[in-house]
Amino acid sequence: MKCTTTTPKGPALPTPSTAAKAGMQHHRVVDPDRLTSPLSADFADLVCAVCEGLPLRPMQTSCEHYFCTAEGCPEGWDRGSSPECPQCREAVTSPLTAAPRMVRNMVDGLQVRCRHNPEHVVRLDRLQQHEEEECGDLPQGCFLCGARVPQQNLAEHLEATHTWAEVALKQVAMQSDLEEMLQQQQAQQRAMAEIQETLTKVAMQSDLAELQEPLTKQQQQAMNDLRDTLIQFQEKLGNDPHSFRAAGLTAVRCRHEGYSAMECKEAGYSAAECKEAGYSIKDCKEVGLVITAMDCRQAGYSAMECKEAGHSIVECRQAGYLNDEINLVYQDVLAAAAKDFEGFFG
Repeated sequence: MKCTTTTPKGPALPTPSTAAKAGMQHHRVVDPDRLTSPLSADFADLVCAVCEGLPLRPMQTSCEHYFCTAEGCPEGWDRGSSPECPQCREAVTSPLTAAPRMVRNMVDGLQVRCRHNPEHVVRLDRLQQHEEEECGDLPQGCFLCGARVPQQNLAEHLEATHTWAEVALKQVAMQSDLEEMLQQQQAQQRAMAEIQETLTKVAMQSDLAELQEPLTKQQQQAMNDLRDTLIQFQEKLGNDPHSFRAAGLTAVRCRHEGYSAMECKEAGYSAAECKEAGYSIKDCKEVGLVITAMDCRQAGYSAMECKEAGHSIVECRQAGYLNDEINLVYQDVLAAAAKDFEGFFG
């Protein structure tokens, strides 16, 4: 971890406004002021120089400066459009990599206050789970009046503010709306499947017709109408990873459309889903989807791919890969170790 301060040779670093600080993406960075103790000198360099937040998953440049994401910082530095480190102006030609394990372990152990209730203090590596699932002070919107009350007080609010008849009628209406929405979604999916099947049949018939005779005007018009309908469905669903995921489509669609592993990650796809879509372990490691050998195994990557990602034979064993697979993949390492052993005792 680099502890020296470098004076930038180029323009001054962008200064985040108060609104930008307040709008920091939750669980990407945390305001250092929420820590129970001030950051020591060892941790000072880990604060993102752009948004001034402490990254939950620090990403490191080749010049050993730390930022929020593999592409820089959403608050003011995009490596793709400005491939220079904002701190030292050194060229940054590749996505940032995950910080060393020792650094991550130290960051994970920091104590931080919950944003819903400062009296709740948790380890940084448990912050997201606590704030999204466990915290009783998580604001919850009342489904009757819209008032936002702590999750643990919602039942008390309903009992004090609304009658049981109101609650029951609203629950019935919500259930009905949900069923109707699901039916509409299923109908759209069936319609798209039918259109795609029909287009495939028409395309096959078109290929056959080229050997026999041209399509009739009616057939050509029908095929054009079907294509237009499919395009309308696709436009309605959107053509980005977030829309694909919301529509229940897999990461395969993202890769087919040319989206990167980083864009899949930002849309909420997991490492396992990206692996099934054909993204390499290098793609997933560069964007932080897989960091440890255990991450690689859980995502479904083989021991050979784990080795290609730079993990040692010990890490693969600890991750739970089968010994036979490890012995086959790391046979060069084992042979070299055996030779050194013989030389030592020979």
